[in-house]
Amino acid sequence: MPRQSENERNQAIGMLAGLMSARLVARRFGCCRKTIDRLAARYQQTGTVHDRQRPGRPRVTTARAGRFITLTHLRQRQLAATVTARQYGVSAQTIRNRLRRNAQPIRARRSYTGQIMTQRHRAARLLWARHHLNWRRADWNRVLFTDESRFTVSHADGRLRV
Repeated sequence: MPRQSENERNQAIGMLAGLMSARLVARRFGCCRKTIDRLAARYQQTGTVHDRQRPGRPRVTTARAGRFITLTHLRQRQLAATVTARQYGVSAQTIRNRLRRNAQPIRARRSYTGQIMTQRHRAARLLWARHHLNWRRADWNRVLFTDESRFTVSHADGRLRV
């Protein structure tokens, strides 16, 4: 359920002040009655409907700067996070966090480097599978299967990181 805007919270308090029941107010805003009860209790305690201060480290960037960082990266995908981080005085991890929390998250991935199968390749594989369909265990015991896993000691394996 999305958070209520400050305007909606003020309207809810006004409806409660006009002697409308919390159940009807909750139905009007599409939220739980308990939400309206908590809002009324907070208004009685503090006299305001503003959000309370939350614990945790404050954000380094403003919402506007965060949007700009995200838009910059969406337009220039090859731009490194560290370059933008230096430009805004934040860490590269902050840039990655902003991109990950975007509406369409951007994540690092490995590009596909395998063979693209043509129609001829598919036909050949199907023919092979049909030819070996009725093989028994004794037939397969004469076949040696090998593993084609890659083991890289250093990070220079030639793969392209996208």
